[in-house]
Amino acid sequence: MKFLVPYKKDNKIEPNMEVFIYYKHTNSTSKLIDFLKSVFPTRVTIVVSADLKDDFFNLDYPILEAYYMTHPEAINFTFEFESLPNGTTPFCKLPHFYSVTANNFIRLQFLLSLNVSDVIISEDLLYNLPVVREMAKDVKIRSYIDGSIDIDPYKDFFIYPGDVQHAEPFIDILITPMTPLYDIYSKGMFKGDMSIFTKSPITQYDSDHPLLKLLFDVKCRCGLKCLKGNNCEYCTHLSEKYAAIAQSAN
Repeated sequence: MKFLVPYKKDNKIEPNMEVFIYYKHTNSTSKLIDFLKSVFPTRVTIVVSADLKDDFFNLDYPILEAYYMTHPEAINFTFEFESLPNGTTPFCKLPHFYSVTANNFIRLQFLLSLNVSDVIISEDLLYNLPVVREMAKDVKIRSYIDGSIDIDPYKDFFIYPGDVQHAEPFIDILITPMTPLYDIYSKGMFKGDMSIFTKSPITQYDSDHPLLKLLFDVKCRCGLKCLKGNNCEYCTHLSEKYAAIAQSAN
């Protein structure tokens, strides 16, 4: 698993990092290519805002495409477009994906049909990670540590630091846009108060607790069956397991 972090000139790029930068049409294409070569083999996500998409395709895309087609081994990158393609958007032959998240299988299938290099999954799909992995075999799967904004650990999907090793078969890139999050998640452990991140009943979180792998396995295979008319005591069982961990960790 890689961890996506913002590129900062003075920060060392670790082997387990991918970095992101923002496209600026004021920079020359040659400078962008030189930058990509300078950080190779690190993969770079270049975020293209909706208001700069036309500038990108008109000014930089032809040169980048020509360079990439002749030197694919020299640079490692993908473009993240903040807006989906429309009838006037040129066809992109370079690695790319879209900022929109796939929160259900219909949207996932739609994004995959656009020949994307990556896809960001959230919400319901996090409860179906084995199925998502099977559908997106040739695409890098990205996820935030949480699948929604206001996290209730009994009902919502949340990737704890100790979940990282268990998430690796399903998630390729964990989005950690802040340095403290990278420090915590790249180590796969955190001994502090997890309520910093979520309304967690676990105050002193022990990433080595034997129940944690079971917790993650239950979550990523849950499928939210209860919302589909099936009986499932997932939330009850999860609540009991969290309580057991909280009791043993404090």
